[in-house]
Amino acid sequence: MFYVLLEGEAESNGKASQIMRKYGECPYMIFKGVRQSKVYILFHLPVRQGWWIKYVEEHPEETFGLLNVKLVYLDVVDFRASGGRLNRGERSPCGAICPDCPSYSKCLGCPATIHYKL
Repeated sequence: MFYVLLEGEAESNGKASQIMRKYGECPYMIFKGVRQSKVYILFHLPVRQGWWIKYVEEHPEETFGLLNVKLVYLDVVDFRASGGRLNRGERSPCGAICPDCPSYSKCLGCPATIHYKL
């Protein structure tokens, strides 16, 4: 597992808030925040999902609806975590249906769905 902080630029303050809300239930997300038109998201990802966050960086508009993305890989993160059980369903919290995604063959899928492969 590794931590990566995404800093993304949205086209407006409202769009930044909308993006943050849409991805707010992502099970890989540890923290999210918005400052004006910037979106900040801290992810805790399995190493096998490294390709996914690089894809987000290379295709920010297609994946998150952002104009651009900068990634910062962190060595250490210290925070208080509150545990909880996931109620796995067909659709991920962001609305995706994993098997319908063209990248699903190489992806682990979303841990919040029944399609998670880990």
